Amino acid sequence: MALIEVPELDAVPTVVTDRITSIEGVLSTQTHIAFRTYSKTDLDAGFAIGAE
Repeated sequence: MALIEVPELDAVPTVVTDRITSIEGVLSTQTHIAFRTYSKTDLDAGFAIGAE
């Protein structure tokens, strides 16, 4: 398993296909993407800013 961080989502295919698959011994890849999530309380507070 490898964890990568990229500055933007569009960079993932390049990293996986050009960089990771070129490593000796890597036979195949599967890409799973996870995004950071926030609680409903945090989201409500964030969207309430300036709502007065």
